Formats: sequence, structure tokens, C-alpha cells
Amino acid sequence: MACAALGLAAGETALGVFAYVAAYVFIGRRASTGERLRAFAPWGALFVGYAALYKGLGFGAYASGAYVDPIGHPGQYLAHLPARVAVFAEAALVGAPSEITGLAPQAIPVLAALGVVAATALGLLLRRAVRGLDPEVRRTLAWLLAGAVLAVLPGAAGIPGDRILFLPNLGIVSALAIALLHAGAGVPARAGVAVFGFLHLIVAPALFAFGAQQLTSSSHAARALAARAEIPAREGVNIVGIGLSDPLVGMYLASDLALARPERLPRAVHLLSMSPHEHRLKRVDARTLEIALVRGTLLDNALEFVVRAPDHPLHAGDLVPLGPWSVRVLEATDGRPTRFAVTFDRPLDDPSLAFIVWREGALRALALPAVGQDITLKHEPGPMGL
Repeated sequence: MACAALGLAAGETALGVFAYVAAYVFIGRRASTGERLRAFAPWGALFVGYAALYKGLGFGAYASGAYVDPIGHPGQYLAHLPARVAVFAEAALVGAPSEITGLAPQAIPVLAALGVVAATALGLLLRRAVRGLDPEVRRTLAWLLAGAVLAVLPGAAGIPGDRILFLPNLGIVSALAIALLHAGAGVPARAGVAVFGFLHLIVAPALFAFGAQQLTSSSHAARALAARAEIPAREGVNIVGIGLSDPLVGMYLASDLALARPERLPRAVHLLSMSPHEHRLKRVDARTLEIALVRGTLLDNALEFVVRAPDHPLHAGDLVPLGPWSVRVLEATDGRPTRFAVTFDRPLDDPSLAFIVWREGALRALALPAVGQDITLKHEPGPMGL
């Protein structure tokens, strides 16, 4: 119980452990209903206490288009659940990364359909495979599979990613092993075993190696770019990024800087825009910067969708606090800002402010225009091509 509580303190992933405990107690354990309830009672109390503390302290996502709060917005969570579970089934059984849906939402129906087909095929193979197995093995498989399905549910509240499958795969791998070893009688079954065997014994290791290599190279590239970024080394500097649409140099910039130059960390990293469009900057007065998007809007791509959902639109006149600063929406199209003004709590020339942009393959310092003047920032794809 102490280890479970410690896991919950580290992150929501630990909720998957409760899924396996519940599946074992109510499916895998031979006991009366009363004994099962008593066995699970401490775990249930820990879960309820965690949920109350989680909400009471204000944790969780709000207004995101990708992260959903199952406790605060159960209807929204249930609406997303079938498609997300199907996408995770595809990732676990076929192998196309579920992260694809974050960058290309139009792929969700295709991957979800593949997930349903793959899960159905595995179910048919298991139905044949378990006929000759020992009853205890069947019972073990049943609770492991139930635990795997339940372990997906907490992760389905977040942006799709194969990291969610860390705990569910413990049960899924058992089901795949039994299907590959015991379901091979008959032509259709042999064909199914051959397909799953090819995917998981040949394709999966190659994809894993490729993915590890890509993650390693992109991580090294991000650290190198952060180390060379044109950011002042002085203490207490606030970095202000504009048009940093590529996540390696935008969304993850604070983490990259912490790894690349821990001895001179900035006080904070702010992204005024993650939009992959041309920007026009105008210096209105000593403390106000006006930003207009040329031939585009904010919140019109998948990565921006993560930080604000369409059902939380922004309109002209809206004032959004950003710590001691404030952002006023000046123009918007269908709830997506096209022009906004940022008013800082200090002059724009203050040494504690450092404006940066992505230009010519590097994070470069931005020289702001004089009061009343404007400049145009062309969009350039980042290291991930975004």
C-alpha cells in the first residue's frame, strides 16, 4: 500500500496498478464476494482518497483539447473513450504509434478501425487457444486481460501516446503469447498466428530500435540547439518565445535548457505563440507588444490544440492574465485569435527579458522594433519539420 501511494504521488500512471489489483481480486481470486470486497477495501479507500486530494489541490487538466479531466468532465471523457481505447488497441496489437493521432487527428478513424479488427482477431484466436488449457491458466489470463483493459482507462484521459501502454502491455503480452503458442490449428487460425507473429517477433523489434534511435537523435539535437541558443547568461532572465511551433525548440524548450545549460537556468520560459504562421510584431509603447498572424490564426494545429480546446474560444476584447503580464485579444476568427497585445510589467528593453525566435536553423535573439514600428517574422520549419 505504501508503494502504491508513492506511485500515485509520482504520477497518474500508477492508477494502472489498481486495475490489476481489482481484476485479480474480483476475477482471479477464488473467494466469496464478501472476502473479495474486504480484500479490495484498502485499495478502494486509497483510490478515493487520492481522487479527493487530486481534485482538492487543483491537479488535472483544464480547457485542453487533448487532455480530459475524467472527474470534472466525465461526459467529455466518456465521449473520447471508445476511439482512444481502439487507437491504443491498434498500437499494442498492430504497432503503428498512437502518437500519430496527436499530429494528424484525421488518422484517428483509420487507426481506431484497425484496433477493433486486431482486438477481434486476437479474441478469436484466444477463444480457440484456451480450449485445451488448464483452468487456472485460463483464470490467470482472464484477470490479466481485464487488468490490461482497465489499466488503459486512466491513460485514455491524456493525449494519445504509446507510453500509456506501459502497464496494459503486461496483460496484453500474456494474451499474445498464449495465442501464438496454442491457437495454430486450422488455416484461418494459422494465418492469424502468422500475422501476429510477424508483427510482434519481426516488425516490433525493428520499430523499437528505429524509435529508440529517433528519440535519441532528436533528444541530442534538442540539447545541442538549446546549448547554442542566443540567450543571455545573466541570472533572472525571462525567455519569451514567438512563433516556436516545433516542439523540440518550443513546447520542450524549458526542459532542453535545464539539460543543456543547468548552470545558467532562466527564471521562466514563456511562449507567446506556437503558431506555424508568419507573424507581424508592432511595438505599441514601452511595455506593449502587438502580435498579428499573417494568413493564419492561433490554435489551428494539433500541438496548439493540446493547450486550448475549441469549446474554450477566445474573442476580441478578452483579457488573459499571464502571471504579472496580460494578454488582450484584439481580433479573432471563430474563437481563434489572429491579433493580440501583450502588456508586460516592465519595459520591453529590460535586461530581464530575452525575446527569441527560430531563424536559419537556430534559436536566435530577436531585436524588437522601435515604438510605433513593426517587423515581420517569416515562419521556418524546426528540427522536426514543424
